[in-house]
Amino acid sequence: MTKSRHFLPLLLALAVARAEDRDDPAVEQASFKVAPGFEVNLFASEKDGVVKPIQMRWDARGRLWVIGSTTYPQIKPGEEPNDKVLILEDTKAGGYADKVTVFADGLMIPTGLEIAPPMTEVTRWQGDKVTVPPGARSDVTPSPAHPVTPSAVFVGEGPKLWLLTDTDGDGMADRREVVLRGFGTGDNHQNINSFRWSPGGELMFCQGLHAHARIETPHGIVGLDEAGLWRFRPGEQRLDAFFGGSADPQNPWGWTFLKWGEPVVSAGNSGNMYYPVPEMIRGFQGGRRETIWATGRGRKTSNPEIIESAHFPDEWQGALVTGGYINNALWTLKVSPDGAGLKVEDHPTLPPLLQSAHGSFRPVDVKLGPDGALYVCDWYNPIIGHYQASFRHPDRDKTHGRIWRITCKDRPLLTVPLALAAARVGAITSASGRVGVPPAGSGVSRDPSDVENRSISKTRSPSSNAVRGPETDVSSTSGGVRETRAPAGGTPTLPDLFDLLRATDRYPREQAKRELFGGGAEVMDALRGWCERLDPNAPDLDFALVQALGVFEAHETVELPLLKRVLEAKRPEARAYAAGTLARWADRFPPEFDPLEKLADFALDPDPRVRLAAIVAAANIARAESMVVVLSGAEQPRDRFIDTALFAATSVLKPKWEPLVARGAPDWKPQWLALVKTLDKPKPPPAPAKKVVQQTGAPIVPIYGRLRASPYVQGSIGAEVLTKGDPEHGREVFHRPELACLTCHHVGDEGGKVGPALDAIGSAQPLEFLIGTVLEPQREVKEGFETYRVTTKQGAEFIGIVVAGNDAELTLRDPAGAEHTVAQADVAKREFIGSLMPAGLTDNLSPEDLRDLFAYLTQLGKAK
Repeated sequence: MTKSRHFLPLLLALAVARAEDRDDPAVEQASFKVAPGFEVNLFASEKDGVVKPIQMRWDARGRLWVIGSTTYPQIKPGEEPNDKVLILEDTKAGGYADKVTVFADGLMIPTGLEIAPPMTEVTRWQGDKVTVPPGARSDVTPSPAHPVTPSAVFVGEGPKLWLLTDTDGDGMADRREVVLRGFGTGDNHQNINSFRWSPGGELMFCQGLHAHARIETPHGIVGLDEAGLWRFRPGEQRLDAFFGGSADPQNPWGWTFLKWGEPVVSAGNSGNMYYPVPEMIRGFQGGRRETIWATGRGRKTSNPEIIESAHFPDEWQGALVTGGYINNALWTLKVSPDGAGLKVEDHPTLPPLLQSAHGSFRPVDVKLGPDGALYVCDWYNPIIGHYQASFRHPDRDKTHGRIWRITCKDRPLLTVPLALAAARVGAITSASGRVGVPPAGSGVSRDPSDVENRSISKTRSPSSNAVRGPETDVSSTSGGVRETRAPAGGTPTLPDLFDLLRATDRYPREQAKRELFGGGAEVMDALRGWCERLDPNAPDLDFALVQALGVFEAHETVELPLLKRVLEAKRPEARAYAAGTLARWADRFPPEFDPLEKLADFALDPDPRVRLAAIVAAANIARAESMVVVLSGAEQPRDRFIDTALFAATSVLKPKWEPLVARGAPDWKPQWLALVKTLDKPKPPPAPAKKVVQQTGAPIVPIYGRLRASPYVQGSIGAEVLTKGDPEHGREVFHRPELACLTCHHVGDEGGKVGPALDAIGSAQPLEFLIGTVLEPQREVKEGFETYRVTTKQGAEFIGIVVAGNDAELTLRDPAGAEHTVAQADVAKREFIGSLMPAGLTDNLSPEDLRDLFAYLTQLGKAK
């Protein structure tokens, strides 16, 4: 009774907010502040079965695929997991989903989703195809006369990469096959995630800090410890791992590719973004890198999209829009060249596309749809993560989820190109056939038990019209995609589909390309002819050739004449792309063509992006001669991106060049012997066979102050904050020198980096959580900011947070901001000692000062 009375003031203060149903989509939509000229409507919600959506992908048929999980963050004892893959369709062109199909269920916390190319099949290492269950129709080729369209998706679920296939065209999976297994599951929000195809047909995805993976492949066992990136080439059945270790990004969550194929990776844990190219060298892991979004300020994001849609105004073209799930916003960013790499900044002329004052709006994925509109995957939850709140916290939402649709007022929606509309039913023909024949091989399955030919329960959910209003004419901006069908007697040809590779709009270009990823030899023959017939004076010639090259890469079909044309392209972006292709096909060229000769020329290219690509490509060709390219590039102007690649390349190629140097390297320039020493970073002692067991020690700062974070104190302060709090005065309190908040924490453009950035703390965490962690800092230590005391075998002692590390060494940042690197082999004792933040910092504040301090903190990150 007493405890309830203590919380009564806070409950009364929250009563107003609860008077209306905050979980109603209309309430959430009313909170949206949309950029001028745009509007939002609800495409789908929990009423359609969309609950806790995590990732979404469009297919060429205009269907939106969504994975979600009600099991996250942990299954309850005795429960059976039943997470789903859904297909949403807008069959009436009304701007909302009116048909929902459960493609697959019975999953447990799926975190990655990508559409498979047409007719994708898993192959044994010996090359024999997976047995098809009786009654399944995987041999069906879709056509207007026989409109069965099999579909398949890759899904990441815990340790497995699945291929789920609908073999009979009814929209529901009837075959499950394990493509790869052995991915780490140390923390389920860091499992393999955010799947996306590269422009060359590679399946890219990520894993987080507590994942330790060992995957068996035809090319050997591939390992990745802690946070990193994955690249899977289905046709070659090759898996590569990059990054690794405990350096940021500690939870990468989202790939996107710029128009020319340059990759950008989002850090879901820190509000940073990264350009991974300098470290995408096979065999190199455990490095450390700088963010390319210097003004991220803790705005954690995931799964961005580049705006390339004629439905958007010209000034929005090329902008990067990303889901800011911490700040309840869609940020509008600008990506531009930065020497050999990229830089990201808040867009100087465009506002955030959307901001919300609703604390449960959690945009985790954004993608352009077939109508040119931008679709937003809203995970919808007042609680995010599972470190800061109990797995069983009653406020953790398990029943809601939304897909929002953002359109531009007074601008027409896009029309699906004729060739792509025809591709949906397999009606595109060339001289003698149609698209859709299966490729030679596109995956890995290790044993017969990896195929699950079981019936899966499927249901269809009724459509929902909540917040959408009445159906509208399809010619208006509020309607859905307007589809162009093939006229009677007029069947599009393969070249019509190839022409979409040149599209300025992203949706038709990406969809056409993925359709072509699934074609066969006939598609390759037709594509060769299309490339030969391109106008040599066309302004987009280089871009068209790069797109075609990506299709050949996806098929693992070496097309040397096309590659030579791209190698001679005028655009540096095209030459940089071709450098990567040289490395990818290096072991399959005819003997008279040496890829290193061209890479040596590229190492001297006037454009730094091409020089970087040459260094990375050479490092991926394991030959002693590759160091000629690396050293040639090292003599040219350098920046941080090129330096990273130089050190990585020198490390990976050392087994090849070191014996050569021992013999005096007679073919090298004399100055290269000295140069290679500057690039050859000394390696730490080998990792110990067994690391020191981590212990728990006592914090080195006071644990308790005058006030304890009891229910009474939290309730009383919380009620005062909500009814009388003054954030402006609280900001002044926060900046007082005696509190030393900015010594450790970063807000805006000021502060330290020993503690977590606080820019988004108010939108990330409930008020009662903030009160508890300030009064008793040891009760909850944010991931990545745990304090350790490391004692070496020589008796030296270091205290700080871990900012980088791998099996060989560990880097700590001490309270003063200095960094110390210790070899793992030298560690005698490692203790977790909680947080560096002492309790009692607020003991001398007046009740009003304390109240206003929390009023300031709780509004950080929220829409104004």
